[in-house]
Amino acid sequence: MISATTFSSIRVRIVAWILLVVFTALASVLYLTDAVRRGEIHTHANTTVEQEIAEFSAFVTESPRSFNNSRELVEAYLGQEIPMDQQLLIGQIGDQVVRQQISTPYKPADKAALLHEIFTSHANSGIFNGIHWGRVELTSPNSEKPDYFATAIDTKVSYSHLSNQTKNLSVMGAVVMALAVIIAWLISNQIIIPIRSLRDVASQISDSSLTSRVPITGDDEIADLARTFNHMLDRIDSAYQIQRQFIDDAGHELRTPITVIRGNLELLETATPQQRARSIDLCTGELDRMTRMVNDLLTLAIADADGPKFLHLTQCDLSELMIDIEDKAEIVSDGRAHVTKIAEGVVILDAQRITEAVLELTRNAVKYTPDGSPILIESSREGNQISISVRDFGPGVDPKVQQNLFSRFTRGQKTQSDQVPKKGAGLGLSIVRVIAEAHGGHAWVKSEPGLGATFGFSFPAVT
Repeated sequence: MISATTFSSIRVRIVAWILLVVFTALASVLYLTDAVRRGEIHTHANTTVEQEIAEFSAFVTESPRSFNNSRELVEAYLGQEIPMDQQLLIGQIGDQVVRQQISTPYKPADKAALLHEIFTSHANSGIFNGIHWGRVELTSPNSEKPDYFATAIDTKVSYSHLSNQTKNLSVMGAVVMALAVIIAWLISNQIIIPIRSLRDVASQISDSSLTSRVPITGDDEIADLARTFNHMLDRIDSAYQIQRQFIDDAGHELRTPITVIRGNLELLETATPQQRARSIDLCTGELDRMTRMVNDLLTLAIADADGPKFLHLTQCDLSELMIDIEDKAEIVSDGRAHVTKIAEGVVILDAQRITEAVLELTRNAVKYTPDGSPILIESSREGNQISISVRDFGPGVDPKVQQNLFSRFTRGQKTQSDQVPKKGAGLGLSIVRVIAEAHGGHAWVKSEPGLGATFGFSFPAVT
């Protein structure tokens, strides 16, 4: 039993529509061809009858011989005429029928009925049982009844041949339709293969596997569909990875401060007032660090999800921006940071994000440099490239770890005094990187151990 799903499949519908179109075309051609040929047979029979009557009339008026009666006239004409296939030439003189003396292959099946129709009809032409006939009346002074010359064309044989041709064409049409079904099935299979690949890939997608992609072949609409589907999977995979990264980051970094806060709270009941005050200070510090960490994670998540869209681009004067950054950098560095070089010009950027990136670099320099050591902030413009950097005079960065410094949760090494760096989540330089990339640029570091380090980022100037 054929299920409803079979009829609803795309392949069956494609084949059905192609078959319908081919059938309609073939049926229309067969019908029109048959109708036109039947009209031609009808017209040819009438024309032949009219032409024969006209030739007889011309013979009567133009013949050099003189005839004593109608019989002599009819016999003389019949004696010189050779009838066509399926044609009858005959005369009626009084009650006698005058036939051709030559042997003719045409013999009407119901000759008596045909002659009765021709010579008794009130019309001079007509159609009897598929036979087209016409007659002309002859005047004879010695005859009481009119004499006639008549001709007839039988079209039944022609119509029979036409019917056989139509049947043969119908058989050929059936063969063509069978071939059309096979070809349509093969073509629909080629169309369905990419769609099946789409279905197979979609069925393989799960929470833990988003790596499958649809193979793309050609450059047609199906290939465009596959590309669009793959791009959708890329976006889903990217969103899933961002979600997992955010969860992993939050779980990894929040575990420690939560443990510290929980431990201190458990000790409050038995702690002395001095210990309670210290515990509250520790908890407050950890909560502040958690707040900053969550804000940093949100910034990174928004940057990962929206890319350049998380920027609010406006026209900005670089010199004014650097002056504003210097005021804020002095606060976060206890007056150690100073702007030593300022690029000029008006460009399109997100001033708040650029300020955030520079302040992150400044905080990073404060962590890893001795107290009182200067921090130098510079901005420069070379051609179409803008660079902003923060230089410190700390212990520098080992070349082995420089390439990973802008990754998440990567912390620097100890200071030159072997003191452990101040606590941090290791997200500051990641924020600098995503801000630079959102502006179409990149973050970088230049350093030699013992000679300090220069952290910065560069991006194209858009005016």
